[in-house]
Parts: sequence; C-alpha cells; structure tokens
Amino acid sequence: MKTRLFAIVLLAASLLSGCHKSIDLTNSDKVNQNHIFQLYQVKYDANDGNLTTKAVFHIDHRSGNQLRLTEPSKVTVNGQEMELNEQGEYVWNNPKHLQITPFEYVNNNKQLFKNSVITNTIAFNQENITLNKNKTTQVTVKAEPFEESESVSCTLTKDGETVEIDLDFENGRLIVSPEVLEPVQPGSYTARLVRKNYSQQLKSLDRGGEWESQYVSTSKTITVQ
Repeated sequence: MKTRLFAIVLLAASLLSGCHKSIDLTNSDKVNQNHIFQLYQVKYDANDGNLTTKAVFHIDHRSGNQLRLTEPSKVTVNGQEMELNEQGEYVWNNPKHLQITPFEYVNNNKQLFKNSVITNTIAFNQENITLNKNKTTQVTVKAEPFEESESVSCTLTKDGETVEIDLDFENGRLIVSPEVLEPVQPGSYTARLVRKNYSQQLKSLDRGGEWESQYVSTSKTITVQ
C-alpha cells in the first residue's frame, strides 16, 4: 500500500485545530443549489475517546466561499443536528468511536443527500518496539483490512516536538524503512498511529464533494536507535 500524498496534505490542512477569526458566510438560499460543494470530516482520538465531526459547505469547490445553511436546508450527523461555529463549520462531538458515521444534508430545494464516512481502527499489537535507523523494521498492529483509499503514518513526539513518518502496511504489519527514519534522532518517543481515509465519491449535485477521516491510536513509548 502506497501513501497517497494528496490525501495526507488535505487531511493535515483541514483537521488541525487552531485560532481563527470568524468569517463571512453566504446564505445557502442565495446560491445555485447545483453549485454547492460538500465536505465531511471525522476524527477519532483513542487517547481521550472523543469523536469530532465537521461538515462544511462551499460554493463550487473546496476553496470557494463557505455557506450558512438557511431553512429548510440543514445537516445532521448520526441523527443529531450539527451546530455552526465561528469558522463556518457545522460540528458535533461524540464520546465514542463510530466506524461508519452517517451524514444527512438537505439543500434549499429540499433534496436529501445521505453520505457515510468510514473511520477504521488501528492499534499497536506488541509490547516492546524498537525502530532501527539502519534496517527495515516490522511492527505488528491490530487493524481492519486496508482499503485502497487509506494510508497510515506514525507521529513521534519528544521534548514537545513531533515528527510524522509515512508507513506501508502489509499483512498486519507496518513496514518502517531506514529512509522514513532519516529525520528522526535516536531516543525514546511517544508514538501514535494515524490511519487516514479519503474519498470523492459522494451523493451530491454538479460540484460533488469530499470526505476524509482520521483514527489516532492510543500512545505508546517506543525507542529509535
């Protein structure tokens, strides 16, 4: 399985949280309903047991102006109506993992679009892990079979600094090559696996949309030598 770089870039840009000013939004009843682009995002953090979901609506494409849904338009996730925040994102949090997260969007023409985001799990499956900068290491994990659209990485944190390395997955094992460890210095790290999924296959009108997900595993101390 080869990492899909475009998916990683999109996920990193859209799922990182930060401080933002409120933005100007266009009311959804003022635009051509065929030109609405849907974006759905799901992230589960196994350390704190929190599922974060977002739905964002744009005009024409992902970089277009963001929309405020006006009646009768609305969006729900897992049967719960989502709330609009200052960044123009419809959000809903849940204290448990959902492998399949269903979204339902109704536009101003009262057309219904049902889409589901898949967030598969992953976890370390061995006690002591040592990665060697001079040879390829295999690390066993617990995980559902990977789909073509999925990728996996590992974040390594030490002294407040984090490095993310991209990995291959084969037969229930992660393959860690010397090349991906080049930017990592020897030492003890807090490691977390990040399983990512991405799709442009949505029920939508002309402008389509995207969904993306992350499952972040519980942390584990590993050694790089």
